[in-house]
Amino acid sequence: MTERWTMVCVHDLTGVVLLIVGIVVLVKNTEYEDLITNRFFTLPGFAVATGVVILFVSVLGYYAAISEKFYFIAGYVALLLVILIFEMSITIAAFKLKDEATSAIRAPMVASIQLYESRRDIARLWDELHRDIILTAISGWLAWRSKFETVELES
Repeated sequence: MTERWTMVCVHDLTGVVLLIVGIVVLVKNTEYEDLITNRFFTLPGFAVATGVVILFVSVLGYYAAISEKFYFIAGYVALLLVILIFEMSITIAAFKLKDEATSAIRAPMVASIQLYESRRDIARLWDELHRDIILTAISGWLAWRSKFETVELES
C-alpha cells in the first residue's frame, strides 16, 4: 500500500516542479519576446501543460490507491505511460532547440535591430541586453542576480 502512495506523491512533486519551472521561465523571459522566436516559449509552455497533466493524473492515482479497483489502477498506469512520452518529448525538444539555438535566434534579432531607430521599446530592449552583457563580462555571472537588486529600470 505504501508503494502506491509513494509513487503518487513523487508524481505530484514532479508535476509541481514542472509547473513552477515552466511558469518561471515563461515569466522571466517575456522581456526578450521581440528578440527570439516563439520556439523558445513553446518548451516551457509544454512543461507547464505536462505539469498540469501530471497533477490531474495524480488525482486519479490517489483515487486508485484508495479504492484499489483494477480499472482505475490500470488507467493510472496507462496515463503514466502517456506522461512518460510527454517528458521524453520535452527532453528531445530541449536538446533539438539547444543545437539549433544560434540559427533560430539570429534571424529575429537581425530583424529587430533594424527597428532600433524607429521603435523605442526595441531600442530599450537592446540597450538593456547590452548593459546586461557588459555587466556580466565585468562582474561575472553573479551579476545577473545582483542586477535585479541594484539597478532600477527606467519606465
